[in-house]
Amino acid sequence: MRYIIPILSSLNRDELIEKLPAFVKAGKLVQMAASNRMRERLPKHAATYRKVESSVGGVLTGMSLCEQFVEIHYVDFAAHGLTQNDYLESIKNFFSDTHMFNDYVVQNALQVMVENYTIEGEGRRDLPLAFMRTVMLTIKDHKSLLSYICDSLLIKLIKAKVWERQPKQWQGVMKCLVILREVQGSTSINSIKAILSLPTTQFESVLRSNDLVKTHLQGLIREGTLTGVESGKAAILARR
Repeated sequence: MRYIIPILSSLNRDELIEKLPAFVKAGKLVQMAASNRMRERLPKHAATYRKVESSVGGVLTGMSLCEQFVEIHYVDFAAHGLTQNDYLESIKNFFSDTHMFNDYVVQNALQVMVENYTIEGEGRRDLPLAFMRTVMLTIKDHKSLLSYICDSLLIKLIKAKVWERQPKQWQGVMKCLVILREVQGSTSINSIKAILSLPTTQFESVLRSNDLVKTHLQGLIREGTLTGVESGKAAILARR
């Protein structure tokens, strides 16, 4: 794979997507060298997932950082002889380079995957296996994106009823909500809006998953900081 790296920026995006598993299999050094070469002619599009219809002749050349981050998540690792750990490590490799894969790139990539999941009809794609793990890594490594995760990403997944379509991803959402509360503490950026937007059944599931979330909400109600809670949810919070 090392011999093909110098010409990667001249290949079309579909060809590069097909080669991603081979770069992962070759190890971190090759994967990151390939990443750098694929994006070198696209400095102005680093955080963009380009549309085919906007290309010349219907062909997109090279691969932006955003496109790489998105498509590495959709790799069918088992079909290419990779282990699940290989797949997860390949994503972590991108996280390790916060200069290239900065807040803007990561946010746009997450947004693309959420849009792929929430659109109706042709083009809809399930959330990739590692999606919620990636959200949790983002919480850890990209603190400026906490507001985006709480106020946009999680709300969209909840509106899409992720618990019905992908129960395993819903487990990740619940963990994420708990982690956000622990990370944020008493700061103004919080996951309360997302938690309160849940239907009553799922709201109760989150509270059962971590007593501290329930205790935190009960405290906010006592202080008068949290008002206007739906009656069904207020009744759940009133239970000891």
